[in-house]
Order: sequence, then structure tokens, then C-alpha cells
Amino acid sequence: MTIPLIPEPSNTYVFFLIGLILIAWPFFRKLRERRHIHKTADTARNPQDLLDISPAQFEKMVVELYDLWGYNARRTGTIGDHGVDVIVHTPKGEKWVVQCKRWRGAVGEPVVREFFGTMHHEKAVRGVLVTTGTFTNQARDWAKGKPLSLVDGQKFLSTWKKAKNS
Repeated sequence: MTIPLIPEPSNTYVFFLIGLILIAWPFFRKLRERRHIHKTADTARNPQDLLDISPAQFEKMVVELYDLWGYNARRTGTIGDHGVDVIVHTPKGEKWVVQCKRWRGAVGEPVVREFFGTMHHEKAVRGVLVTTGTFTNQARDWAKGKPLSLVDGQKFLSTWKKAKNS
């Protein structure tokens, strides 16, 4: 039994074409995902619309927001990340950590306190807790005066729209 081969130079063209496709595929996948993230955030009328995406997509949306503002952000994307979903490096060289909560309800004080400990463990200058939901009054009161930013769903969407328009 003989194996049919593609004659020269056609086999070289096929080889390079397949190589080009394999190299370009991750780029086009990421581009398509970014478009989906932008479309989802742009069309969201309220934070509840963000519940249709996965937690990983919400984290990627947060990364994209920081990128829009000119920060260097990357998603940790690991299990056992100790509550850090996104690491941000500011233009001033500061390290910030971000935790994303794609929740329907309110984030309470215990979550904020635990994240504050994580922020110190990671030796971050600032911590940002982003949720699609809201924060309890106790959580907001506890975070006052600390290098913590609490971003609820409504603030996230308005910040997204500002970043897109600037």
C-alpha cells in the first residue's frame, strides 16, 4: 500500500498555509473574544445583564477595562488564586489586585475583610473588589479609609462607558 503524497512544490505551500493558520488561530480567537466582551458590556443596560456571561468572561471584561484605561492587567485564571482574579500594574509601577464577584446579591463585610487580607498577602498597594451586584452598608463602612475600592455593577458599567468614550 502506498501513501499518496502531495507533489512538490504544492506540499510546501500546503505546509506553510497550515502553519500560518495554526499560528494565527489563537490571535483570531482572542480578537473574537474581545469583540464579544465589548459587545456584551456595550449593550448591557443594567448589571443584571452581565449575569449572562461566565465568571471567567466577567474577569476578562475587568481586564479589558483596565487595558482601556492604559494599565497593564492580566487575569490569573487559576484555581487556588487566593482570591486574586486580576493583577494590575499601573504606569507608576504599583501592583494592584482585583477580585471579581459575578453575584446577584450584595457583597458583605466578611468578603471585603478577607480580600483586604489577601491584598496585604500579595503585597499590593491597592485592592479593587468588583461585583455585578452591590455592597452592603457594613462592607462600604469597613472599607472606608483603606486602600480598597468597591465597584458595584452600576459603577462598573458607567466606568466602562466612560473608558470607551475617552
